Amino acid sequence: MVASLVDRLPGWFQRRFLGMSGWQAVGLFLTIPLSLAAMVLLFTRGRRRGEYVRQQSLFNYWLSFAWFVVAVAVPLGFKHFAWEYLTLRGSPMYVVNFCADLVFLMGIVGLIIGVSSRAADSIVALLQVAPKSLDANLIRILCRVLGIVAAVVVFLEGGRYLGFPLTTLLASAGIGGLAIALSAQGLIKGRFGTVTILLDKPYRVGERIVVKGHDGFVEEIGLRSTKIRALTGNIVAIPNDQMADAEIENIGQRQQIRRMTELHIPIDTPREKVEAAVKSIRKILANHEGMTPESPPRVFFADFLSDAFAIQIHYWYSPPNHWDFMAFNERINLEIFAAFDDYGIQFSLPLRHTYWKQDDQQGPLEIELKKPPRHANESE
Repeated sequence: MVASLVDRLPGWFQRRFLGMSGWQAVGLFLTIPLSLAAMVLLFTRGRRRGEYVRQQSLFNYWLSFAWFVVAVAVPLGFKHFAWEYLTLRGSPMYVVNFCADLVFLMGIVGLIIGVSSRAADSIVALLQVAPKSLDANLIRILCRVLGIVAAVVVFLEGGRYLGFPLTTLLASAGIGGLAIALSAQGLIKGRFGTVTILLDKPYRVGERIVVKGHDGFVEEIGLRSTKIRALTGNIVAIPNDQMADAEIENIGQRQQIRRMTELHIPIDTPREKVEAAVKSIRKILANHEGMTPESPPRVFFADFLSDAFAIQIHYWYSPPNHWDFMAFNERINLEIFAAFDDYGIQFSLPLRHTYWKQDDQQGPLEIELKKPPRHANESE
């Protein structure tokens, strides 16, 4: 059939150059971009399909891998077309076979990387590990490393099959690896930071942490960065290499919340009322909500200040739910307020002195501070 069509072509299609006829060259140069376009379309379709069904069904996620398999098979179909229908022989066919096999080898390397990613997601799903947890990311990293090692082995063996000496391949891999390492230092540092975080586990998804001036909840621990939902609602992404070296305050791992506050009552308050204030606060906090036997509340008449008496209050609340703790604080404050009203105890306000200039002359007010007397009965 092909021969009968060729016989009908104009004479210049029959002329030979570069070891093949004109019609063969035209067919070859039309087939090459079509084959490459088909591979790109199949890979793109498979990637989008995989992202769409990834969280829906593990079976469909693996089924979407068929798009990549078909894409990798395109070079083999191209070789068959060139041999069977374009009837290429000799040097042109050798070049076609070499190029097609090289593209096929690169496609196999990509398939291995894709299999490692899907295997990691399968392990995470079968072990019922939280998809965004540290353990899940550690599984993904290990599978990715194994996939890269397998891809390198396949690339070396495939290169030998194509006729490249093993020493040349190793030298090329070494030079390529050095170039990649130099151009991707930040990425490599990020990967090592990720591994450090996954092994050390200083925080987990959902926990509240304070790091580098940011206070918020960990939303995702990715392969490159950690995403934190700040209390303001914004998302903050911090590279994992910086997280591995930073000082992290993990608020989410606290077992209880402590409140430490200080009340001031006026300096002229009688001793009986000071004692009543301390006793009333102790009574309010006795066996309070969220108290554990290991952490009873502490209330003390702590200090004599220049303008007030200081009463220090310490208590702990468990479990460490922030909003429940805030509601409990409000109830305690109102009960203390009511108890002070019952005893006629006032809260001390900051002492303020106001000085007035009695004449209408311009100029600063002159104030002289004198040393107080050494004894109570000593006059100025």
